[in-house]
Amino acid sequence: MECTIESRSGELLSVPLSRLVASAYNVRKMGGSDVEDLKASIRAQGVLQNLIVCPAHDRKGRATGDYEVVGGQRRLRALQALAKEGEISKEEEILCRVKPTREAAEASLAENVARVAMHPADEFEAFKRLVNEGKGVEEVALRFGTSALTVRRRLKLAGLHPKLIALYREDGITLEQLMALAVSDDQDEQLSVWESVPEWQSDPATLRRMLVEQEIDAARDPLAKLVGLAAYEAAGGPVRRDLFDDEGAGYLQDEALLQRLASEKLDAAAEAVRAEGWSWVEVVPRLGASELFRFDRCCKTRRQLTKAEAKRHGGLEKRVAELDERLARHFGGEDDLSEEALDALEREAEEAREALDTFEKGLEAFGDEAYAMAGAVISVGREGNIEVHCGLVRPGDRKTVARKSNGLDEGDEGGLDEPTRGPEEEAPRPAHSAALMGELTAQRTLAARAAMLEQPRVALVALVHCLAQRLLYSWHQPAVTAVRLVPNAPEAGLGGQASEQVRSCRAAELLAQAQERWGERMPGEPERLLPWLMALEDVQLHELLALCVALSLNDVRDSERASPMDGLVRALSLDMAQWWEPTAAGYFSRVTKDTILAAIEEGAGADAAKRIKGVSKAELARVAERELQGKRWLPKPLHAPQGDSGA
Repeated sequence: MECTIESRSGELLSVPLSRLVASAYNVRKMGGSDVEDLKASIRAQGVLQNLIVCPAHDRKGRATGDYEVVGGQRRLRALQALAKEGEISKEEEILCRVKPTREAAEASLAENVARVAMHPADEFEAFKRLVNEGKGVEEVALRFGTSALTVRRRLKLAGLHPKLIALYREDGITLEQLMALAVSDDQDEQLSVWESVPEWQSDPATLRRMLVEQEIDAARDPLAKLVGLAAYEAAGGPVRRDLFDDEGAGYLQDEALLQRLASEKLDAAAEAVRAEGWSWVEVVPRLGASELFRFDRCCKTRRQLTKAEAKRHGGLEKRVAELDERLARHFGGEDDLSEEALDALEREAEEAREALDTFEKGLEAFGDEAYAMAGAVISVGREGNIEVHCGLVRPGDRKTVARKSNGLDEGDEGGLDEPTRGPEEEAPRPAHSAALMGELTAQRTLAARAAMLEQPRVALVALVHCLAQRLLYSWHQPAVTAVRLVPNAPEAGLGGQASEQVRSCRAAELLAQAQERWGERMPGEPERLLPWLMALEDVQLHELLALCVALSLNDVRDSERASPMDGLVRALSLDMAQWWEPTAAGYFSRVTKDTILAAIEEGAGADAAKRIKGVSKAELARVAERELQGKRWLPKPLHAPQGDSGA
């Protein structure tokens, strides 16, 4: 009787590797491309599970002598790779289980569906058993085609409390939770933490944090980055390792040692800063942003450039402009650069800008008075770098610094807003009443608002100036700014000063026109405003910003003291002679005869003042209006401010 494949179905047959081919009947179409671990296993143990094969046939149904592998494609690829690398012969006899072609697909499906994958806990314990039998971590990794780190991680998980492993087998705890608990080597501590947390709080991050809350993350803590793990360990510092944190280096357990090592580095940096001549220098390793804002700051001044520096500066500016122009041509479609050329150009442009910025920073320096009045704080940045904050004024030194800035001696008790006077000296009588000052400053406020409509950049600067003072300086310091961020209405603050003359002035008319123009364009419902703004062109957005900031300006006051509006008036190049002219009703009838005569003498000349010295005040007011018409004369509160006051 002839022995056929049908009669031998399920029997074992040795087939040369060269006669084994992949089969279309294999039901697994994806996965299994990586065979490195399987190669290592075959190299160490041989093929532990037989391949399932069926005879191969050509298109006419004739047997070719080859065998198609319907079960074990990955094992076949691993064997072929070993043969290609010369580790086994291409004619190596491989023990296979034979199935007829008609059963091929069914056999392949049975092998893939019926088998049950090993539970990960079994794998952990198997690795542990091998190591306990004397095999080293590296040897186990080599034999199973994996890394030594993977073996160490499996061993770490195998060392968890038996109750946790049992719970894992019952799906009562996840692998990620086990990995978090494995940061501790103490099985009792692992179990205690797991049993102490409610289910809703048992996420891996919380479990890990509970185990290491008294320790310092070496990969994230600024002081640990500054000192360095090697230096800390060299000084005898203990470290708890977390094998499951790819970024972490472990957890430092001796905070006092870390503080000492960090302080040594910071103290060395502080000595160099002290040598610069600051009145005080402090080391604060962990300095929060809010703590830094407690200090006032001295400003740096920029010195004049030498001829050589001016030439160097001009060259850097020219280079930056040239590179930016080349980039603009590319993005504008005029030039078509390759990706490599564009990357190179962008790097070159960035380097040129950094060189210019570094050069300009080198021109800025603190003045001698800053070194005498201020100090420096040495701290550690988020990335472990040493940060030096210079020119800081302590909160308790503010009054002393202000006295020195105002030319007062240490013992002087005079106020800082005005010079001190002797006991018999009286303050000079102001030339303008509170009511008149209110109206004059209302006029100046409106003029500044109107001028700002044409200067959006000044509006942006004024807004940032206001926000920076309120958000980035000491909270208890009042912001020196004319911008009012929370007005109830554009008229807020003008109030009683809004006389007919104020309401009908040219600046008020221009502002009303701008409000009406934008009011017609803006959506009626506030909820539609944000998307509408997002769609505006930058130029239009800047124009609207200018109007909004302009309407928030307010300089109305009842005295002749200095004003925070002065800085903005200079920035706007505001000429009040273009916006206001003195009249008898609006100005001269509301000041003294001496003030009127002084105005005529200043604006029209001494002779004009002498001619009308004896007339009544009412007539004098009318004459002054006539004499000064077109002369661009302004009272002192409307003069262009001098000096350097804030916006």
